[in-house]
Amino acid sequence: MYFSNKAARAKATLPITIVFVIAVALAAEMTHGGALLPAICTLIAAYLLELLGVRYSLMQGFTRLILCCFLLMSVCAGGLLSSPIDAAMSVLFVVWLLIIFRAYQRRDAPAVFFLAYICIGVISLRFVQILFYVPFLWLMSVLWLQAPGARNATGMVLGLLLPYWFWLALALYVETGAVAEGHWLYPLLSFAGYDFAGIGGMARHFCGLGSFAPALEGILEPQLLAVTIFVTLFNICGIVRFRYFSHDESIRNRMQHLVINAAGILALVFLVLQPEHKELLLRIIIICSSVSAAHYFAFSRSKAANALFFLFLAGVLFFSVRQICNF
Repeated sequence: MYFSNKAARAKATLPITIVFVIAVALAAEMTHGGALLPAICTLIAAYLLELLGVRYSLMQGFTRLILCCFLLMSVCAGGLLSSPIDAAMSVLFVVWLLIIFRAYQRRDAPAVFFLAYICIGVISLRFVQILFYVPFLWLMSVLWLQAPGARNATGMVLGLLLPYWFWLALALYVETGAVAEGHWLYPLLSFAGYDFAGIGGMARHFCGLGSFAPALEGILEPQLLAVTIFVTLFNICGIVRFRYFSHDESIRNRMQHLVINAAGILALVFLVLQPEHKELLLRIIIICSSVSAAHYFAFSRSKAANALFFLFLAGVLFFSVRQICNF
């Protein structure tokens, strides 16, 4: 048994990881500021991701490596993950996974789809281009979660529309001119960063569906490129290893891993096409990659996997020092 396998099963791995992550977050907060709120959202997403792994048995046996990999990958990208709003949106993406997996082999689960796609609808208020995700997400539900059906599709559409129903009511209220600088809603809307200026704001929001930055513009930033390659490397290793040994997993487990892997690949494609939304997309990539990487480190018994585990730890340490010292 190699060091990576021992670390995956050791009960001390999680406390050490949490202490390290909190130390880096506090050091970054004292050095640059503005890191505390995103760190809190990251911890919430980490807890939900661990709940996802336990509830659906994504990892066989006792291991907290999904949680550890997610926290360490988030530390690597800490300098790029500064928006508390995008951090909250990433929490909603994990909630979507938690809910949608309940629909496995359920052709008549409109309530599950409704609740799951409320999360996607709320994310689309921040990142409207995620609506392009929806056909692919539905295809995943049909092919891998085996949950087709007209009622499920209706629940999905209604879930997507519900946040906009509330936004429409708010937009009509804004049209009256009641939301001025002294109004109690004004600080909340300013913090959210959305353009709630009435019906015109909604129209400009949906115009974003046709607004595409030139592909690769901004993706070649040294830090973003380095973190993306670093995270994607371990994601690919995990996907390849899981596909090769998928016969050892239950059918349900295979299907759930396929959904997570496909969502990560889609986020990577969107990152190339829409690099201006790099923070939210990078968070989704990290969420999906942490599952694949954890599975790879925990169950691969080879010198190559052990060497990659040490490379992973060295990369985390390097990116952490770089984030704190800002070099």
